[in-house]
Amino acid sequence: MYKRQSLIVQGQKYQEYEVKAAFLERFTRFVEWPDSTLMKNFNKTFIIGVMGKSPISSILERDYAQRKIKGKKVEIRYITALKEIADCHMIYISYTEYKRIDQIESYIKNMPVLTVGDDKKYSGKGVQITLFVENKHIYFEIDHDAVTRSGSVSYTHLTLPTNREV
Repeated sequence: MYKRQSLIVQGQKYQEYEVKAAFLERFTRFVEWPDSTLMKNFNKTFIIGVMGKSPISSILERDYAQRKIKGKKVEIRYITALKEIADCHMIYISYTEYKRIDQIESYIKNMPVLTVGDDKKYSGKGVQITLFVENKHIYFEIDHDAVTRSGSVSYTHLTLPTNREV
């Protein structure tokens, strides 16, 4: 089951990734991580792993240099090997990693990590939230089956209308 939301994007690609970067934090407002992730320890950082090359990288570094997620400082990590995912709370998977998505999903299937994919092709591939642009709108789809299968993170209060423009 998928839920889809859209946001109008006007202008250049850069603005697209500004919106996507902002939504990464918004998604965390509706997610609960298990106690094993030390989410309640505010001395530990919230780690966003970025897999693949993406314009979002520099935006995340800039935007989260002073901001917090869930009361924690944010660290952006660039993931090149699967074993580097271990400490991440969220993984942003660039469209450049599509050929590796089955390998990525297999590796993290029992890890307490929120997965966000940057291409519509990720929908139905085990990625929990998929961001994509269609007709100058940014959409996100939540794959509730992928969330349920992961069993590692849970969504709270996440009931979204389908195809609503924001």
